[in-house]
Amino acid sequence: MALPYENATSGKSAIADMQKLIKTFGASSFGTMEDFAAGKVIVQFEWRERRVTIEASFKGYAAAWLRHHPYSHRMRLTQKEHEKRALAAGEVAVWSILRDWMAPNGRSGSSRCARVRRRVA
Repeated sequence: MALPYENATSGKSAIADMQKLIKTFGASSFGTMEDFAAGKVIVQFEWRERRVTIEASFKGYAAAWLRHHPYSHRMRLTQKEHEKRALAAGEVAVWSILRDWMAPNGRSGSSRCARVRRRVA
């Protein structure tokens, strides 16, 4: 069984999808940041004069990927290269995870943004 989002191919398209979604809900600003030292990505937007910050760890996803794909001496790469591959997978997957977490029912995630909108309104 494959790890969810391990075949994600583009973080940039997920960021663009999030931006469109946030704009649809009426956000006045939107920004993303990657903190490589901490191993996380940050999405921040302002909605109805409230600043919202969402963080997700790509190091956490990389650790899950390594548990799902343990290193073996039979691989054609070193353990360090295998760990770099896990981090690269996490850096891409985390954007898709955030996009789907924020998305309405059309995606695999539930409608969290819609719920926030209903609660605040």
